[in-house]
Amino acid sequence: MRTPNSYSNIRPKFPPHPSFFRLFILSLCLCSYAYSSSTDHFIGVKQVDGIWWMTKGADEQFVTLGINHVEPQMIIGPHNIHHTVEMYGADIVYWHEQFNAQGSGAKKWLAEVKSNFTKWGFDAFAYHTAVPYKLIDDFHYIALIRSYSVEFYCPTQVFPDVFSDEFKKQVDESTRAIATELADCPNLLGYAYSDMPAWRVNAKDLSNPWVDHHTSLSADSPGKRQWVELLKRNYETASDAAAAYGFAAEDWNTIAANVDWKNIQARDSVLKDKNAFLLQIVDLWCKVHHDAVRRYDPHHLILGDKVGSGIHPDAWEIIGRYSDMMNIQWYAFFDEQKDLLAKIYQTTGKPILMGDSSFSVVKPYQTKAKGVKVESQDAVGDAYYEYLESIMALPYVIGWHYCGYIEGHVGMNRRDCCEDRQSGFLDPWGNPFKYTLERVTEANRKAKNWHQNANH
Repeated sequence: MRTPNSYSNIRPKFPPHPSFFRLFILSLCLCSYAYSSSTDHFIGVKQVDGIWWMTKGADEQFVTLGINHVEPQMIIGPHNIHHTVEMYGADIVYWHEQFNAQGSGAKKWLAEVKSNFTKWGFDAFAYHTAVPYKLIDDFHYIALIRSYSVEFYCPTQVFPDVFSDEFKKQVDESTRAIATELADCPNLLGYAYSDMPAWRVNAKDLSNPWVDHHTSLSADSPGKRQWVELLKRNYETASDAAAAYGFAAEDWNTIAANVDWKNIQARDSVLKDKNAFLLQIVDLWCKVHHDAVRRYDPHHLILGDKVGSGIHPDAWEIIGRYSDMMNIQWYAFFDEQKDLLAKIYQTTGKPILMGDSSFSVVKPYQTKAKGVKVESQDAVGDAYYEYLESIMALPYVIGWHYCGYIEGHVGMNRRDCCEDRQSGFLDPWGNPFKYTLERVTEANRKAKNWHQNANH
């Protein structure tokens, strides 16, 4: 049994790699292939006898079972870096204790991860995977096109003017950098964009970061002009529009110049305005990304943005119009999900990937944990089994990507997804949760059969 105190005296050596960081970032996104350009090896989706499947080639049908957060920082925190160095070798880290993706230690660690994936019945590295694609391309994986940092958890969000030519150019450049290199990769599940975009107006203060960004732009910006056009449709005069937002204006030029829209006086009218404008933004965001992907890769699936269940109800149809599946993050038990999942499928006609969720129990080395809370670690395994059986009984759900490979530990650096709260199948020192994994493996082995009987 590995324990945290067993490695307290080990000090890693950090070989210098002066230009490695640049190479690592590049390799995170790009890899080159020499596969056939025929389309029969690409992963797709298909409805057969009323049941949706992931497909590969002419005959293979499967449901995708993946794991999120296979991320190097999870094994080089202050609590486990010494253990990691002993297990995999000193070259797994380099200058300033950064992960060295090119070293033999990284290869050894990834070989262990892949062995576990196979043993447990997982086929895919999911949305949150911070490993160069070329190191995991023997498994299914998702490629990210992150044209802007719009996630709610990003320290510095950068929202674009989606009506501008600059936005289209940035999306095109970001997409081209990824898709031209991956367009012939047979194990690529597809392309995804942002994580949990805030696509609902806050019911309390009627704020929304996407809408509020556009309304604060200068009068001559494309986004501001579109906002003013919407107000012209919704109000008889500029004075009426201004009054709804608590300022005075006699003409539309004054409206366009205004940047402070927080003094709301007419809640119903303002909510109508903001919802309508948000849906315009969502439509353009999805369309521009979709069109860019299809310019450079006409074959692979588009998973789109990984969205939460609480987005604006009318956004589902828009997302479905520009994606091959609905990619949903939703931490909840199945009974809480089933009605909305049915409605989403009825609205979009697209299969659903449950893209990010988990069950968990808070451990002594954590103050919080991601996931739906259950009473014990053994209960995590039972909850996993019951949840997978339930969603596989839905003919339109084509997979589940679980949130977490290895647990976090208090004191870890809080990057994008708060690694100290991470749930997983291993404790922070790599010890497997035996009963949990027995149940997980059993469920994964039965998943395809459960899904084959979805309509019975």
